[in-house]
Amino acid sequence: MKKRIAIALAAALLTVSSLSACGSTDSSSSNNSQSGSSTTSSSDSEASSGDSSADPAAEAIAARTEPQTIVVNWPTYSGSLDGIDRIVEKMNELTIPALNLQVEMQITDFANRTQSVTLSISGGEQIDIISSISVGYTNGIAKDYWEDLEQEVDGYNLLETYGSGIIETMGWDILDACRSADGILYGVSQQKENAQGRFALAIGTQYLEAAADYMDLVPDLESDVWRVNGLEDLITILKAAHDANPDMDTFSPGGLQAGWTDVDALGGDYFGVLADYGKGDVVDWFSDDSYLEMVNGMTELYKYGCINPSDLTDTTAANARVKAGSLMSYITNYKPGSDIQESTLCGQDMTIVVGGPDFTASNSIASMPWCICSNTEDIVAAMQYLNFMYTSSEWNELFKWGEKDVDFEEIDGTAKFKEDAEYNHALQWLAPGQFLAMPEYGNPTNLWDVYEEFNANATVSEASGFQFDNSTVATQYTALSNAYTEYQKSIEYGMSDPETAIPEMIDKLNAAGYQDYMAEKQAQLDNWRANNGK
Repeated sequence: MKKRIAIALAAALLTVSSLSACGSTDSSSSNNSQSGSSTTSSSDSEASSGDSSADPAAEAIAARTEPQTIVVNWPTYSGSLDGIDRIVEKMNELTIPALNLQVEMQITDFANRTQSVTLSISGGEQIDIISSISVGYTNGIAKDYWEDLEQEVDGYNLLETYGSGIIETMGWDILDACRSADGILYGVSQQKENAQGRFALAIGTQYLEAAADYMDLVPDLESDVWRVNGLEDLITILKAAHDANPDMDTFSPGGLQAGWTDVDALGGDYFGVLADYGKGDVVDWFSDDSYLEMVNGMTELYKYGCINPSDLTDTTAANARVKAGSLMSYITNYKPGSDIQESTLCGQDMTIVVGGPDFTASNSIASMPWCICSNTEDIVAAMQYLNFMYTSSEWNELFKWGEKDVDFEEIDGTAKFKEDAEYNHALQWLAPGQFLAMPEYGNPTNLWDVYEEFNANATVSEASGFQFDNSTVATQYTALSNAYTEYQKSIEYGMSDPETAIPEMIDKLNAAGYQDYMAEKQAQLDNWRANNGK
């Protein structure tokens, strides 16, 4: 049952003790408890701890007699984060004076995140605010993990009363795109690029320069992205890179092969998709020309020696392999500034090659919203802290870059990590109010304006904003996932004969309820189109 704490707005006195960090082996927590702070903040948050009679939000703050702890759950690539205690202390210096709230950062490892979060929620552990990344937004909706952000609390609309800054920051178009199939708002997207360049490749510039002698294509090394013509050109580039450095791993697909197709993964899965960049009705992806072309391309690359057989079992992140000097390239998702981002991750200059259009899929906006967890111990306090996360430039700067002059230095309105920076999680794009903080050094200072233009000019799926509720076909989903997992890597890494392996996989999918699942997805899409005049 979802937890509620009713607040008697004029008289209640709330005292909440801080919870100790979870003892999980794959997560870490940081909670620098403070009884107060002498630091004043010029935070952008709408809330203030001043006149408690001004409105319900102010009265809720005034009712806290000591700092109350909010647990925020999000992932990193390692499950631990150096310097987080120091950053939490700085965040608390902002939020204690403004809200009488302090934060405990509960950090999980991407590799074990789904299991870790599932166990924490089912075990009743306090989690107030959580990134849905790797857990799955629609999956969390189906499992009752998230709170309705517009529910009535003591006669007030939760979002409008305690999170109005979120509305101002994100706008209703973005919020409405995050609604569930039945119109309930369970989460809020972070400020980000909503489109992604399809058929995108990140390759070490040094390897691309060497490859130029082995192909007719001429690399564009001056622009932030080299635009080429589809899968055929990408294969040409990778073969040339292999020819130039035959003793080195050329390419790792990394499980992102769908980005080298034209499909829109409705509901965040591939068991029924829209083809041709989000047009028409639901189709079988595994029989679609785009899937077959991608698989044939991977098979060609594998046979040429561009894909190492060890990729089937190697779980090392591709950017870490490039940084270690054992890999040249990998599939990525393009956005403006990707060359800077990937170069930072890989520790060397990277070139981004894009062979397809910039595309906003149906779930691009709502792919990884921030949510209030059903395990929250105080939904009003959780919403007020979430509101701060979306309105404070200082909080977002701390989340993204750490402490100025300790972890990063400001150069011409951009943030550059210091060589001895302690705090750097490489997930700056996860910041709720990303556009409120400085862009990374090397990018233009107007990067966020560039993002808005990028979003505006992208091809948009006809089903943008559609959320698929698979709760009625959850059994089929589990069986389909198991069947797909059995075949996915060997087929999509080019290591199986597609003429025999794909039909065999489709037979297994059909036996697992594939047709019923696609029919339910089509029915919900039809209903959504009718309700939204599509």
